[in-house]
Amino acid sequence: MFSDYVKKLSAVQKLAPAKERELWHAYKECGDEEARRRLIEAYQPLVFREVMPYRTLSSVMDAVQEGTIGLIEAVEHYDPARNVAFSLYAVHRVRGRILDFLRHEGAVDLPCLEEQTGAAETAKDLLVDERPSVAELAEHHALVGVLDAAMERLPARERLVLEGVT
Repeated sequence: MFSDYVKKLSAVQKLAPAKERELWHAYKECGDEEARRRLIEAYQPLVFREVMPYRTLSSVMDAVQEGTIGLIEAVEHYDPARNVAFSLYAVHRVRGRILDFLRHEGAVDLPCLEEQTGAAETAKDLLVDERPSVAELAEHHALVGVLDAAMERLPARERLVLEGVT
């Protein structure tokens, strides 16, 4: 079941900064439920990233559901006017929901991450994730937005030259 979830996530495409701003405006200003749904879907990989350390637990899909509830709460309470990357805002709610669920279920003893597992490594070692951090992704997202804005200010011919370089 978790593998099906992972396969579905591979189809999720990252939103372009302009499209994301458009969706936030449509949802927050106009109450567009379709825009809300698209935002939730686009940020579902954030839930996946937070659940990955617990992928071997039998209750992993329940943890995914809890993380998704945290994501939905984040979408509903987020204020795009504050100029904070949504991923930075949402990760705390998502992680909090997952950890609260796991603590409540007794599925994980979080303070014991230093305990040895069967393969002479600690549970803490298994949590290493080599993908870019949420902060790095947020910084990249912000830089892409600044670059897009700068490119739009250029004369058309100069923009074509620079677009041909990349």
